[in-house]
Amino acid sequence: MNIPRAGVPTDMAAKLKALERENRELRQANEILRKASAYLPTRSSTAHSNDDRVH
Repeated sequence: MNIPRAGVPTDMAAKLKALERENRELRQANEILRKASAYLPTRSSTAHSNDDRVH
């Protein structure tokens, strides 16, 4: 006889754990990039992109 158990199924718990780990790693990477960007020169609003060239 199969008795339903309370809680999250094992496969869903594993997926949730993996997603939480990925989320943590992405947040850390974003923080590193945010801090690194403080050292990069900013582009002026008058800077031209390649799309601004006259053809």
